[in-house]
Amino acid sequence: MLETNALYAEPHLRRALHAANVGSWEYDPAARAAKADAQTSALFRLEPMDTGWAPLDQFAMAIHQEDVDLVIGQLETRKPFEAVFRIANESGGVRWLRSVGEWGAEGTQERLFGLTFDFTKERDRELELELLIGEMRHRVGNAFSIISGLIGLEARASDGDANALAAALRARLGAMARAQTLSFNENPFGEGLSLGDLVEAIGQPFLPANFDRLDVVGGETTLSDEARSVLSLVFYEWFTNALKYGALSTPDGRIAVAVERSGDGLELVWRERDGPAPEEKAEREGFGERLCAAMLMKIGRAPVSEFGAEGLTIRAALDPRHFPQTAARAE
Repeated sequence: MLETNALYAEPHLRRALHAANVGSWEYDPAARAAKADAQTSALFRLEPMDTGWAPLDQFAMAIHQEDVDLVIGQLETRKPFEAVFRIANESGGVRWLRSVGEWGAEGTQERLFGLTFDFTKERDRELELELLIGEMRHRVGNAFSIISGLIGLEARASDGDANALAAALRARLGAMARAQTLSFNENPFGEGLSLGDLVEAIGQPFLPANFDRLDVVGGETTLSDEARSVLSLVFYEWFTNALKYGALSTPDGRIAVAVERSGDGLELVWRERDGPAPEEKAEREGFGERLCAAMLMKIGRAPVSEFGAEGLTIRAALDPRHFPQTAARAE
């Protein structure tokens, strides 16, 4: 059992809890009030409350509305307390907290003595790992569709010549491997990689050797390492979709990629034209769309897709800080 003196009186324990970013608290069920040390108060964005009590509702206001009932319900069970929940942070996002506690007594009064710690960083890493695992599964599944599409493209171009087909496929698969490497955060170009270089490197396995079905506007735009990493994955996903059921699945389809000024910021625009009729496209959001949205939010905002009469258009707002050359020209 955790004793009140151990929580609030031992200086060395206080220092250890502070170093570990762990806060301590005490709950009085009769008064429906709690008191907390400075660390817990800071986690709940409250004024330090080392010596005072505050109504439970004051703490509950900081808890995410979807998690409040869970936390309050745990308090009311009179069982050992354990809850994982979210609170709002200063930037409008959420922080993940875990609280544990045991029931005891202070004199004749029943009390719940507990600890709370912030594990937001660990939670974020866990979510990133889940995303990575999902991405790997997604890529493996896509690889078979890509290879099937490439065989169809080269079979039409080889005109029945088996040797020519084999050579072309080897070249395409080699380019596909290089594009995969680039989208896994490895940059063979060195510093100053441009948008045009990146689009062509990723698009090479999907396009004719002369790139006559691809237009790039703003290709001289330079990319930060973060932008290169994000856009490598995003472009690989978009080229894959274009080959599977978009503009590159037809002989005459075209793709245009542009980075354009939009007010004080930038906008990435992906346009597909002369592909299948828009109504033939699946608009259901899958893992690839969620992955692209999550990645693009690292350098701007989630993309917005439009299925117009001419074909698919995808737009995503970008943070100019990740595109230094374009930002510098605009000053």
